[in-house]
Amino acid sequence: MKKAKLLLLTILILTVVLALPLTACKKKKANPDPVTPEETIPYEFVEGSTVYITMGKYPQKLETEVTVEDIKANGTYSESTGYYKYNDKEYKIISANPCTQDMTPTFSNGEVAVQGKEYAFIVEPIVWKIINKALKEEYYLAYSDYILDTSIYQYQSKIGNTTTGVIIYYLKDSEGNLQKDKEIYANNWEYSVLRTNLHNFYNVAFSDANKSAIQTFTMKNSSPNNSNNYFPSHQNDTQEQVFILSSSEAQNSRYGYTTEDKDRRLRKVTDFAIAKGVFCLATKGTDYYGWAWTRTAGTTSNNVHIIDTQGNLDVTYLNDDSNLKVGYAPAVRLNII
Repeated sequence: MKKAKLLLLTILILTVVLALPLTACKKKKANPDPVTPEETIPYEFVEGSTVYITMGKYPQKLETEVTVEDIKANGTYSESTGYYKYNDKEYKIISANPCTQDMTPTFSNGEVAVQGKEYAFIVEPIVWKIINKALKEEYYLAYSDYILDTSIYQYQSKIGNTTTGVIIYYLKDSEGNLQKDKEIYANNWEYSVLRTNLHNFYNVAFSDANKSAIQTFTMKNSSPNNSNNYFPSHQNDTQEQVFILSSSEAQNSRYGYTTEDKDRRLRKVTDFAIAKGVFCLATKGTDYYGWAWTRTAGTTSNNVHIIDTQGNLDVTYLNDDSNLKVGYAPAVRLNII
């Protein structure tokens, strides 16, 4: 009799467990407790009407309690990631190269970043905002809430057009040869250094489990998403996992981005991005907001649209020093299970 009752109880438990739905995200209806860098699947939380997830990891906050010397002396260094592991935390140590033009580069703790000084930054979970949650699309469009790093868009060289006198900026290949015959201009997304760096970011920031949740998709670079290309070269379709928004996407009211509410486009900067040289200003209270790339070509062959520190869409020139001061806030498409 006891065996029969035990068997019946076991069957009931298995029935309840198997009936539970499977989801792509762990869900919690409040600001979550910190998750460990080893978190392997998206962790979803809600603030107001906005849905966020944490997924992947990257250097972000300045370490203030442990010295660089202690981490180097007592930590374990990984050649594959470039991180030190010390006291159950991971760190990225770099020599700061902050932007000082028209700004005082200041970390979140109020400390001013010093050129050439070594700092340690904690490798933390990345926070992503789901900007298409209400649209019932076949994927979640997750956009980093922060500018995580800086990258030049492209190396380029100029050549005069003898017919019109217009100076055209062409891309150089890896051997330094101009791509004039192919009409690949310096602001071409497919061949950009930024796109290459985002692919490297993908491999560093995400575990294999993370990558299984991220879609690889064909980006239509001649689609309306790039309709603000005033001086495009031939734009091939590309296969993407991590990318940045186009200027059209950054103005898409369906994602909550409007001309009237440009503050939504603002991207905060991490301490790590400040040390890497992203231009930023405290335009709203004490939070610092930085220049962020879009993937959209501008009005000439050597400029690209960016989001500025006021949330406006502007352009920056690739032969200008400002090319070195623009950061990236990556985006990914996530599978919906």
